[in-house]
Amino acid sequence: RLSGLREKGRKKHYIKRLERVPPCRDEKVLTGWNSLMIAALARGAGITGNERYLSAASRAAAADDSTP
Repeated sequence: RLSGLREKGRKKHYIKRLERVPPCRDEKVLTGWNSLMIAALARGAGITGNERYLSAASRAAAADDSTP
């Protein structure tokens, strides 16, 4: 019974959230964090020789370039 009430409340809450205007995002901050991650992956690839790190850095950089 309690889980049913909880699920019903969750659904109501979710529907109300969909009605709200989503908050703005600061794209500069996201780009900064993405750049740090890409640099760390590239550096990790250079140090360890692990191609997976280099591949992940390349994919992340390509995705970052494709965002408006």
